[in-house]
Amino acid sequence: MNFTGLNKGNLPNAISFFRVFSTVPVVVLLSFKSKVLHEIAGIIFLFASLTDVADGLVARSMGQVTNLGKLIDPLADKILLVGAVVPLVGLEKVPAWLAVVVLSREIAVTGFRALAASKGRVLPADVVGKVKTLFYTVSLTLIMFSVENMGLLLLYFGAFISILSAFKYFKQNLDLLR
Repeated sequence: MNFTGLNKGNLPNAISFFRVFSTVPVVVLLSFKSKVLHEIAGIIFLFASLTDVADGLVARSMGQVTNLGKLIDPLADKILLVGAVVPLVGLEKVPAWLAVVVLSREIAVTGFRALAASKGRVLPADVVGKVKTLFYTVSLTLIMFSVENMGLLLLYFGAFISILSAFKYFKQNLDLLR
């Protein structure tokens, strides 16, 4: 696998790496018991989450789709999600069982996509997956802004959608397991 793309001024890959590195201040700011710092974390998280749309659009429009980008883009999403959910569990703003459901689904689908890739098949994100991501982004941002009831409700709904999305992925691609 050729991982060129970072050292050639590849903007989409730089955007994806920005998302990865944005996780650090989100985690650090959420480690303090300060509403203002949590809101700053929420702003950083929301901005970093929105870059997920930008990197894909830029990559396709500029013809800068790379193997590195195909690897780092979904990985950056998962790192940012983990970086937001885990501290919120520690702050008792997200139930641990819900975090396990959310993160387990992400790991399972990522593993399934890796299996598909090893067999030469790409499993792109579908509309349901994109809606799930939207719910996660909005819900976690709301929780960071202390709008916890609405944020949790949206997170529950996002988790439900994510489970449906995972079943759809597995059902449509059962042949990969044979």
